[in-house]
This record gives sequence, C-alpha cells and structure tokens, in this order.
Amino acid sequence: MSTIARVSERASNDLSFARIGYNNLLVTPSVTAANATLIPNTWERWTSASGTMLATFDPAAPAVMNFVGIAAHNLFTAGATIKIETTQSIIGGESAYITQTVITPTSNAPIYVEFVEADPVERIRITITGGTNREVGVIYAGNALIMQQAIYGGHTPVNLASITDYRNAMSDSGQFLGRTIKRRGQATSFAWQNLTEQWYRDNFQPFVNSAKTTPFFIQWRPDYQNTEIAFGYTTGDITPSNQSGVTRLLSVSMSIRAHDE
Repeated sequence: MSTIARVSERASNDLSFARIGYNNLLVTPSVTAANATLIPNTWERWTSASGTMLATFDPAAPAVMNFVGIAAHNLFTAGATIKIETTQSIIGGESAYITQTVITPTSNAPIYVEFVEADPVERIRITITGGTNREVGVIYAGNALIMQQAIYGGHTPVNLASITDYRNAMSDSGQFLGRTIKRRGQATSFAWQNLTEQWYRDNFQPFVNSAKTTPFFIQWRPDYQNTEIAFGYTTGDITPSNQSGVTRLLSVSMSIRAHDE
C-alpha cells in the first residue's frame, strides 16, 4: 500500500488536519443587539458595558453542528468569561443544555470551539460574564469542513504573520517624531496536496464557492497549535491543479487576509 493511500485512510477527525468553519447556520438570536454578530463583518458589534450578556441563537432548522466560532471580540481585554452551550431540544428546558466549553480568553484572537457531532442542534446559548465594556462582532456555528490531508512544511502561522500600515510623523529636518497604526491585520497562505478528486468536488468546492463572498474561520493544526485561529477572507480565486503522474490527486492553495483585533 502506498504512503498516499495510507494517509487518505486516516480518520476524518484527525487533529492534525485543518478545520474551516464557514456556512454559518445561525439565523435568529433572542436578543436584538446580538443580530450584529450574524452579519459577517468585524465592525458591527454586540456590546454591553456591564452585567451578564446572554443570547440564544437558532438555526433555520435543527442541524448537525460541530463548531462555534467567535471573532472580532475584546473579551480578553475586557476581562470576561464566555460559556457556550447547545441543546437538541428547546422543550427540554435548562436540563437539556450541554456545556460545550467555558473560556476565559488569554487574547482577543478568534475563538474556535469544536465538539462531537451528535443529534441535530436546535439552539446555541452564549453567556458572557465578568469584565466591562465587552464587544463581540462575529458568531458562527455549523458543521466545519475538516480537510482530507494535513498541512506540511512551509506554512506561516497566521498569528505570526502581521501586516500593518503605518503613518510616520517626521519633522521638516527629517527627525522621527512618532508613528501611528492606520490599519492592521494578518496575512498568510495555506496549501494542501494529495486531495482525491471526488473529495475535493464533494467537500472543498462548496467552501470555494462560499469563500468568494463570505469570510470564514480556519484552524490549521488543532493538535498542537489550537490557539492559532484566523477569521478572514481570501485575496483571490482558489483553483486546484492536478498532480503529476497517474494518481489523479489534486493540490490547492489559497491566500487569506485575517482580522487582527
């Protein structure tokens, strides 16, 4: 058996494989202010100066889900804690909720929570406690794309790939007077090899179609870099290429620009 064949038979939930969270299934929040989190931009925010922030989010219909993503937040700076719960039956009341995670963020970077697929989720509950002047800009939930292969050498982790536009202040004589940041973000690329043709068409191409207009979450190595998560968008078209030989395997790469709070 070839090496390529052995790799392709690894479990689809292998934690060395990247996760891509797109196709947000949430459509209805219980709190009007939380509507801002379902608009896929990082400017509009669900905010609260103090007290508990609590909202439930429903999909259009009960759906199997395996992730929740949160981006464009200041929960670390604000000193807040976030709890994520799911329920498969809203008529079951409080006892039907399952706590998926409780997080006290250590940075304002995107949060990506993966949980075991189960029966269709009917409602997700987000509770934010502690801190002051909390903001959350984006909340996604759905069934993430788990890549068929791992990313190998040459990848630049997104949290180490800052891209910053500066405004420098200079005196008439050329003396440096200071610097401010006009805008900042992150930029990196992802590349995969040895993807089978049918897997690409069935699983990756729907993401390609979505990425033309909508940003997404991506976690490149959950096994040992599970905090390196990006919420961003592609900077160009995603186009696969056939690999040489008779393997009928595909390679694909993409470049992204990511939000940096």
